[in-house]
Amino acid sequence: MKRALAAALVLLACGCRKPKEENPAPQFSVVAPGAPAVTATASATAEAPNAPTAEPPLDDGGAIGLGNIGTIGGGFGRDAGSHSPRVVTGSTTVNGRLPPEVVQRIVRRNMGRFKYCYQQGLVRDPSLSGKVAVKFVIDTKGEVTTATRDASTTLTDAAVVACITRAFQSLSFPEPEGGIVVVTYPIVFQPGE
Repeated sequence: MKRALAAALVLLACGCRKPKEENPAPQFSVVAPGAPAVTATASATAEAPNAPTAEPPLDDGGAIGLGNIGTIGGGFGRDAGSHSPRVVTGSTTVNGRLPPEVVQRIVRRNMGRFKYCYQQGLVRDPSLSGKVAVKFVIDTKGEVTTATRDASTTLTDAAVVACITRAFQSLSFPEPEGGIVVVTYPIVFQPGE
């Protein structure tokens, strides 16, 4: 916000004007005691001009209810094309003392990693689809000690399955009560429309 304010003040001081945007950014006013109000426009370019694109994104902002099948949408970077793939999570199995909703929340927060793996497969095969089920073990410190492809996996691209499995292995969870937790987490991937 400081950068946006500084950029706005520089524009006002030099008499420069930004070209009119089709969808203008929200405006805010700054009033200092004894000074006239200054109106500035908050925009992503004022915050971080020429910012690099992050790969892969780590959060999709989607929501899935416990025990329901949910759809997670959203694009994921410059390789996404005009349509984003469809990602549907199945019923999560949790054996141990860690609430399933906690596991689901952490996996959802990292869904961008799994989408990124799938996107790499779509580059090779635009019709690639199927389920990837990963069985993983969370130790007493909340770290994933092993992650393996479950037998119910139907996605045929071994590189995508391996990438998704590695992404699960890198997750961290709260420390479970009373021992390890074994989770099976299925995700169905389909190309976008």
